[in-house]
Order: sequence, then C-alpha cells, then structure tokens
Amino acid sequence: ICLPVIRKELSRTEKAAFTSKDFYTGKRILLVEDEPAISKVQETILTQAPCRHHVDVAVRVKDARDLLAANAYDLVSLDYILDENDNGMDIYTHIRKTDEQTPIIFISGNIEFIETLTPLIRKDPLLAHLSKPCMNTEYLETVNRMLERAQSK
Repeated sequence: ICLPVIRKELSRTEKAAFTSKDFYTGKRILLVEDEPAISKVQETILTQAPCRHHVDVAVRVKDARDLLAANAYDLVSLDYILDENDNGMDIYTHIRKTDEQTPIIFISGNIEFIETLTPLIRKDPLLAHLSKPCMNTEYLETVNRMLERAQSK
C-alpha cells in the first residue's frame, strides 16, 4: 500500500506555481472538519500565502450551523463523517435550503457516501468532492476552481 505524504504547508515551488496563476485570495471560508490534524493543515494552507483566505473552523455540525447563521461564506469545505448523529450532508442540506450560490467541497474517503454523491454533483454545479487523503495542491486547485464557478454564476 502506498499513501501520499501530506505536508503541513505548501512548498516554495507550490507557492510559486499558485502565485503565477490567477488565484482567488482573501475569501471567507468555513472549514468543517473534526480531525484536528487535517483541519490544521487545511487551515494553514488556506490562510497563508498565496491564498490568505479568512477561515473559520467548525468541529461539529452545531458549530457549523452557528457560524453559518452569523456569517456569510464564499466557500464551505466539509468532511462527511462528523458527529455520532450528524454528518456533512446535514450541513449541505441546511445550506442549500436558502443558498444555492455558495460552493461546497466535500472531502471524504467514505466509499458509500462517494457513490451517493455522484448524482448530486451532476445536479449541483457548485458541489465538488475530493477523496481523503488528497494532496494540498489538489485541494487548493479545487477551492480555486469552485470559487471561479461561483463567480461566473
């Protein structure tokens, strides 16, 4: 079995590559992830150069709902498996009841969930999925692509 090594931040080469592209910066992002090691890496790469986004982190579904009630977000990044009783799909459904314009990225390695998500992605152009573990550059490229999609809507 080969697993990719996930660094805690972007390398100088990766930062330079993103800096040379048209890249969104300074956006407001809600990150919903219950694994501290993963959320810390995602928060770090989103808040540091070249992105410099403003990131709020929620560990539980209730925390995410409270943050969504208090703030407007340009993008939401969701883990699928969160609380014992709730999951990222609960947050997705909560958001889409009133907001069809905010891009949402699910990050999950749950096979059953991925299979059920495919038809939903076909219907919702502002929904994307990445499988865990994903490379930092893949994550940032997806964030940027989804921000671009929202901008063009």
